[in-house]
Amino acid sequence: MPVWVIYMTFYDKDGKEYNFNHCGFINEGTTGRVYRINDTECLKRIYFGCFQEDMFNLLSSISLNGFVKLGIPFYINNFIKAYTMEYFKKSSESILDKPMDYTIDNFEIIYNDVVKLSSLRIKLYDLCWKNLIVGDSKVKVIDFDYYDKTLEEDVYYFNVANLVSAFKLLYLKEIRLDNSINVPNMNILMDYLETLFNVDYNNPVLTLRKNLGSVKRPKDLFLK
Repeated sequence: MPVWVIYMTFYDKDGKEYNFNHCGFINEGTTGRVYRINDTECLKRIYFGCFQEDMFNLLSSISLNGFVKLGIPFYINNFIKAYTMEYFKKSSESILDKPMDYTIDNFEIIYNDVVKLSSLRIKLYDLCWKNLIVGDSKVKVIDFDYYDKTLEEDVYYFNVANLVSAFKLLYLKEIRLDNSINVPNMNILMDYLETLFNVDYNNPVLTLRKNLGSVKRPKDLFLK
């Protein structure tokens, strides 16, 4: 099999040229592709649209524990068309096989970040299960391309609703991939997941812990 090396030329904010020559393709999303640079960094190349510079700078300046860290922006015609960010390795183990505290603790970490972002009026349009990476010890959010500043009043509830939905649908995806879990009726499963992830928005972590905390691992909820 031939090895296809990707050649990309971008420029920093001072116009200095940067060239990336590598073949570490990871994945493709709605707006572009992600390439692995090394064990700690990857590069997002944006094909459609661009990353708003003020949003990139704001997100880079905030300390977030449940989101991958942004690195260096690169430009084409004064628009951010690529950027480096933390490379976060996916676990070989399903979230359903990890201890239940793994789900709850990581939900809390990301929730605290969401509260912080919501207080800055940042609306997280693309906080979804596809952008949650389940690592060995952490879950992290990996995509920033559809975040925006807003004056809308419902930003907190919108963001938390997306976070809850992301974890619920992450469970659903893993259940459908797990041959040991028999799902005779998808509607019943969805109703059950709705019940499990039915949280009080004033204290979602506490209510999620009450809803999920009856077993040692999530899979046990679905093997009854």
